[in-house]
Amino acid sequence: MRSNGELANVIEKAFCTALLLTASGTLAETAVLDGIGALEFDQVSSDNLQLEIARSATRESADLLDQFDPAFSILPVELRCVLLLEQRFRHCFVLRVLLGLTRETCSRILHLPVPEIDDAVRTAVQRLPLLNVAASLSANRPAASRLTAGMTPTARPSGVSHKRSWFRNQPEERKLNA
Repeated sequence: MRSNGELANVIEKAFCTALLLTASGTLAETAVLDGIGALEFDQVSSDNLQLEIARSATRESADLLDQFDPAFSILPVELRCVLLLEQRFRHCFVLRVLLGLTRETCSRILHLPVPEIDDAVRTAVQRLPLLNVAASLSANRPAASRLTAGMTPTARPSGVSHKRSWFRNQPEERKLNA
């Protein structure tokens, strides 16, 4: 990591990742601090930081999304529905799709067999558009309504490439960290 601006960007993305994994601002903060603390001085890179934070966040995550956490407002609208997924599906989706980790790495972090990772990601991808529509139409689910405020049925989560570009390092950054 070269500059303060780059470091701030890495920390922001890491916090957003932890927020999606934990579904709690407080737990996300703890996961980021734990992830930073787990880094070895000679192995500091944005990829290693993301991995350590993901490990910590999956250990610390909340089971249910009970209320609107003010920290959710920093997430792009398209990603807020990820918080409505059940924990196992949310974890697998964030690690595999948004972070682009391998199936084997996800399996080690989540302590799940690779086929379960694949099934959970597939299920999450199928449920996200439905959760988006249901959340924007449901007045009976206050947490979901506040979570997805401003979303319309047409504002569904965008393609994987958009999400990946937001979470994953760009190819130029990966070369710098190699």
